[in-house]
Amino acid sequence: MPAVGDQQRRVIVLGSTGSIGVNALAVIDHLTRIVGQRFEIVGLSAGSSCKTLIEQARYFNVRHVAVVDAAAARRVREALPDAVIFSGVDCNRQLVEALRDAT
Repeated sequence: MPAVGDQQRRVIVLGSTGSIGVNALAVIDHLTRIVGQRFEIVGLSAGSSCKTLIEQARYFNVRHVAVVDAAAARRVREALPDAVIFSGVDCNRQLVEALRDAT
């Protein structure tokens, strides 16, 4: 049985393309690769920064993403054909609920 500190933590980063989100992902990446803590990024969201969101989803192998802007959502769908994409003003809620129900 793994110790409490050894359990993998599932993380959703809302606003992942903003400065706080980018820094949160950098810290998680550091803790995972360097320190050995176990994190899994399971969801990401952005307002309209689809290029950064796509790069993040690919790097962290994220399959659930949300983007508010409809045009950006179309570009994300094209770039990430295997991902589940939520879009619109309530996309963050949809993302969180979908991943909560998946546990």
